[in-house]
Amino acid sequence: MEDATKHDAIERCESILRQRKVYNIDHKICPGECDLIDHLLARQLELTPVYQEACEKLNTYQLASLFDALLVTAMYWDPGSNQTAREERQKLIDVNKDISRKARELSKLLEQRSVISNTSSFISDTHYHICDVIDEASIKNGRYQSYVKESLSHIRSRFSLEYWPSLAEIITIIGMDAERAETVANNPLTAVATESLRNSKTDYVKAILLAIDDRVSPYVGLLPVGFKLSDSSLATVVNVMQDLEPEDFVDATYIKGVRQRFRKR
Repeated sequence: MEDATKHDAIERCESILRQRKVYNIDHKICPGECDLIDHLLARQLELTPVYQEACEKLNTYQLASLFDALLVTAMYWDPGSNQTAREERQKLIDVNKDISRKARELSKLLEQRSVISNTSSFISDTHYHICDVIDEASIKNGRYQSYVKESLSHIRSRFSLEYWPSLAEIITIIGMDAERAETVANNPLTAVATESLRNSKTDYVKAILLAIDDRVSPYVGLLPVGFKLSDSSLATVVNVMQDLEPEDFVDATYIKGVRQRFRKR
């Protein structure tokens, strides 16, 4: 009876994986995920306890939702991808710093040009009104030309130059905005997967936990309320998904510690 149960669990889970691979191939999408599915199919022996536990707790639709969480996390939030995300975050921080610095420089130059134009015998044929800049920047914007330009022109004609911000003031605000910008993840999964300063298996585990939690719902086809994989099963998933060497394996105790810290968030 035990062997029959084991065989049934393997068959149910691997059938879902194979169907997902066929769908990807038919629609010519996610080749990397197909490779990952092949990897999981080749590691059947290790994953069998995970399959058995999942089948005891979930119906077929819920199993598909669980595998979606595991595959998506492995594809897009593995330690390698997490490192890329950290680098992107630092790039955005550095770009904002550059914008802030160069905006201060450009603002000073615009102010100098304005002073020279107003006090010397020379002027340069350059924009001085924000509406002129908007007009030229929007010259290829059909919606602006059709719906905004005329209304803005009427407003400009009603108010003299002192009612409008100078170009230098506008650039100053752009710089200030970049300087005070707080760089944050645009979704919870990214935030969790890049929480540590350095790349770590811990962030990957937290990403899996969040991906599973995000699919918990009373609605049909999603994971049932209160569902969780045991610490030992989740450890197996991490070891297999990441193809870790034995010396790098995580165990149930490691997963338990990460799960506790994750809940405290």
